[in-house]
Amino acid sequence: MSDTNGVGKPGSETSEYKTTKWAMLASTLLPVAAMILEGLSDSGMIQNKFWLAIIGGATATLASLGYTFTRGKIKAAESIAFAHVAAARDQAETHSKQDLDS
Repeated sequence: MSDTNGVGKPGSETSEYKTTKWAMLASTLLPVAAMILEGLSDSGMIQNKFWLAIIGGATATLASLGYTFTRGKIKAAESIAFAHVAAARDQAETHSKQDLDS
């Protein structure tokens, strides 16, 4: 059974789905990485925790911006596609009414 809405491809094949899947994976793995870094920091192998915080914050910000940008592009393309479908349907209905009138 297809899970499309009549336009485009199934949801599991979209780039939004793939991006979301990677974001969920990252949200699972990042806490594990944080625990490892905390262990290294507590053991004295990492002396300056300030730079770890800066790198972590920058990485999280870039990931969030990348996801937001990708989602925005997808939604804009979807809106254009729906507008084209609506215009085509309107045109088809207009032609059908004209054919009935003649």
